[in-house]
Amino acid sequence: MRTISRITTEYIPQEDRVRLSGQINDQSEAVCVLWLTQRLLRQLVPVIIKWLEPRVVETVSLKDETAGTEGVASTGRSRTAAAGAKRERTQQNDSSSRRQLSDQTESVEPVRGNQESETWLVYSLNLQQSSDGMRLVFRSQDSSTEVCMPLNEEHLERWMGILMDCFLRGSWPLDQWPDWMTANLPGRQARPLH
Repeated sequence: MRTISRITTEYIPQEDRVRLSGQINDQSEAVCVLWLTQRLLRQLVPVIIKWLEPRVVETVSLKDETAGTEGVASTGRSRTAAAGAKRERTQQNDSSSRRQLSDQTESVEPVRGNQESETWLVYSLNLQQSSDGMRLVFRSQDSSTEVCMPLNEEHLERWMGILMDCFLRGSWPLDQWPDWMTANLPGRQARPLH
């Protein structure tokens, strides 16, 4: 099975779909262009969040304890609050990382398809979970065409942030997204915890 090694994910308003352009990890360096519908992504998001959330909360707890502050369990903070704190730190780190990356190198180009790129609508998706990440297998309608995309925990977190941005750009419902990811968005407030 062909494996995607690098991706660019973006919302395309004219299609009202998400386009995933992936560089195939082989000697040809071919690019495949996959189209993902809102319906498919709304089924995918909760599965990835369910896998990711305990790890995000655990990371926050360990960082809090290492820093000499009280951990998540001892302060009584909820998972949502702990994960929200992690998301805030991640957003701050991501923006400074992006600035540093753009300052240091301009060689990282987005993956772009062309007229010769294989292009198809993803009809089904298979998730293979492991302790350190997921392997997503994208399939065409007749299952004759498929590619896989392995993502470790860090890449999953980043990709979920990109997907949420696609949802926002498309004005798609955010009800599948947890409070710890949406609470800090402009104009949104976290649901009360009582």
